[in-house]
Amino acid sequence: MNKTPIISARDLQIGYGEQVVLSDIGINLREGQLTCFMGPNGSGKSTLLRTICGLQPPLKGDVCYQGKSISTIRRQDRAFMYSVVLTDRLTSDYMTGRELVATGRLPHTGWHGLLSEEDNQKVDHALEITGTTHLADKWLFRLSDGQRQKLMIARALCQETPIIILDEPTAHLDLNNRVSIVNLLRNLAHEHNRSVLMATHELDLALQLADRLWLAEPGKSVLEGIPEDLVLDGRLDQVFQFKGYDLKSGQVETKKTGREVRLTGSGSLYLWTKNALERNGYEVNQLAELLINVPQSPNNLRWELNNKHYESLEEVIHALTDIFNSRND
Repeated sequence: MNKTPIISARDLQIGYGEQVVLSDIGINLREGQLTCFMGPNGSGKSTLLRTICGLQPPLKGDVCYQGKSISTIRRQDRAFMYSVVLTDRLTSDYMTGRELVATGRLPHTGWHGLLSEEDNQKVDHALEITGTTHLADKWLFRLSDGQRQKLMIARALCQETPIIILDEPTAHLDLNNRVSIVNLLRNLAHEHNRSVLMATHELDLALQLADRLWLAEPGKSVLEGIPEDLVLDGRLDQVFQFKGYDLKSGQVETKKTGREVRLTGSGSLYLWTKNALERNGYEVNQLAELLINVPQSPNNLRWELNNKHYESLEEVIHALTDIFNSRND
């Protein structure tokens, strides 16, 4: 996974005028990887994305594309390097999905915008890869935000750039669409060798699906590494300063009541049972006296506690409450 960086920067300082937002930045964006760029609101993520794209100059240092300073690359040539997907809502509602995706070919067609047979094939291919072929003939105003976002990614793919940069592509989407979008971007990186850089607040998805994380430290610099290293060495917690959330376990910290139970079982039923118990203040301790047998199959949901069977976790929690309350009487 130690691939050659397509974008690199050293000792980079970014901001506006005399206002320094981030400094001493050293970053690498690699081919075939999904990189998630994270940080608190106002930490400088959008500023760094704009600087990487050459839309605003750095205050100090330089950004290089394949070893060449982007400041020396003509703006029109950058359209063959980067494709950018922003969160701004589309204003051209009276376009079809296919027409939107086809605008990604403009750097290749020139000012006349006429599509060749090859261009049309590129459009079809982008629609197919992103799973949006069924949206090709639909008006944009009839589509959901998630469908529009997938078409924007298809447009970026159709532009045929080695780098795709996205600013909050999952903003305002429901859970299914958020997962679908991030999985799609991961697939574009891995299966189609794109360098995908995504600014996001989707911590849970980034930890599971990103190849690398960039972490913006407000007023400082940018940390870089694989998700697991950033969690285990404390750098992720250093940036976000989590309160009431155990990053290493992925659990919200709950108030302990001193009530302990023991579990037997495995798989997802065990995990959901443990989650329900801890959320209600019970601590799972395999040395505890009180034993709960977790069901072995989702087709037979029967928990066993004190030789009695319960058909839901809510019933189990009520039974535990009664048991511990009776011990305190």
